Amino acid sequence: LGGYGFTHGLAPAAWATNRAHMARVMEFGSTRIGAHLGVFVTSPFTQPGVKAAALRLGKGECVREVNGQTLGKIPLRELFPTVTSCMRRKDPIEVGCGTTALSRPGYFDAHISDEQFAAESAYIARHHKVDIRDKEHLYYYRVFRETFPNGIVPN
Repeated sequence: LGGYGFTHGLAPAAWATNRAHMARVMEFGSTRIGAHLGVFVTSPFTQPGVKAAALRLGKGECVREVNGQTLGKIPLRELFPTVTSCMRRKDPIEVGCGTTALSRPGYFDAHISDEQFAAESAYIARHHKVDIRDKEHLYYYRVFRETFPNGIVPN
């Protein structure tokens, strides 16, 4: 329904192509994680009927300017007009959880020196057969190996 801000500036045809692609390939990790933990998780936006209905709508029906801000998911917002937050801006999860600092240029440079990066990424490539692409990747790979020392996630 055009909820992702990075699609709002696309021309209608490009927007529709992008949305159709997302409808085909997107899934939410919570479904698999829930199944692994024995918890049923449903994601309404991935249900076939919801996707089919959404794909019948054009960009003009899904994305609009409201009170000076561009909003997506207009049909959903209009279904629940009495909900206080129905016309609230939709922020990516990283904004709400405070991890936007991680995307600032140089953030990982302050935590991993060029020498550490060169030495560790060479070691990992040689011994773990993983190509580390940048310092951010190395940072998260370290966390992964601390959590799973043998490099294997159970089940």
